[in-house]
Amino acid sequence: MDHHSPSACKGPRRYRNTILPQNFVHTIMKGEFHTRSIKQPPISSPKPHSWGRYHHAEIYFYLSEFVDMNSSHPSMPDPDDLALQLAHLHNHNSSPTGMFGFHTPTCSGSIPFSHPWTPSWTTVFTNLLSTALTLDTEANGPWTDLSILSHQDLAHALPRLIGILETSGRSLKPSLIHSDL
Repeated sequence: MDHHSPSACKGPRRYRNTILPQNFVHTIMKGEFHTRSIKQPPISSPKPHSWGRYHHAEIYFYLSEFVDMNSSHPSMPDPDDLALQLAHLHNHNSSPTGMFGFHTPTCSGSIPFSHPWTPSWTTVFTNLLSTALTLDTEANGPWTDLSILSHQDLAHALPRLIGILETSGRSLKPSLIHSDL
């Protein structure tokens, strides 16, 4: 098994192992591991252990700490505390590079998104939307009206609605938020 792990195992622990057989899953597992490995403010979320590929097949795994989500279990976060932790995460977390993006592709479900580091949120958001629209066309075929509106949105609406937030001395603070908690 080829695996990537930030640290050695310390003592008996319970783990959750996600295993998926498709080749594109490599991107999902790698992105999930790297997003969860970033030091973020304390939040009740499973800690990552490792990810990788089994030697004899195109089957990938992601191994994380097991968190018992039974409402009576002591590790289950208090809903009010969790809401405060999420608010803190959104308000006080910052990008390690001071830019928007991420160093490895991440996924929304099975859809991979590549968003290299850039100082502009408008650029990142435009690239994410453009990728989603391209994937939609590939999956569902061309749709002339959507294509026209998409071009107008990407070329005109986004720069006016989001780009304006990055002009005249204004700036947006790059933050790393979270994947699925």
